[in-house]
Amino acid sequence: MLDITVEVLTTYSQEDAVAIGHLLPFLSDSFSGEPVDQQVLHDIIASPYHDQLVARTSSGTVVGTLTISLTMGTGVLRKAWLEDFVVDPGAQGGGVGGKLWDAMVDWCHSRGINKLDFTSHPTREAAQHFYLKHGAVVRDTNYFRKTID
Repeated sequence: MLDITVEVLTTYSQEDAVAIGHLLPFLSDSFSGEPVDQQVLHDIIASPYHDQLVARTSSGTVVGTLTISLTMGTGVLRKAWLEDFVVDPGAQGGGVGGKLWDAMVDWCHSRGINKLDFTSHPTREAAQHFYLKHGAVVRDTNYFRKTID
């Protein structure tokens, strides 16, 4: 097990933007590895409805991250949406994912959220195994996207 702490980002730093940007290509090759856009990270940090969680080693290196967002609706009340959950491949198997997952569940509990939704690409078999092991279930639904021109 790695010595890992998980924190919610409360201030922007270029180093964190670079570290998170470096992790995103491990999710999808649609990411370039460039630093996260400063405005995007500022918006997440400033919002009461979104948080960026990062897992750091004792030396401060970011080895995992996720974005968690509160979603609300009159019919569904309060739910959360998980995005960009990624752990550096060199740190996988060291408990990083589990610590991030537990911190995210605590985040949900502290906000009265009892349902978490997210997607996972079918080719990410290890990620799906992780989610199932941590109590997630595959839903029978269609996921839609509309590009706004």
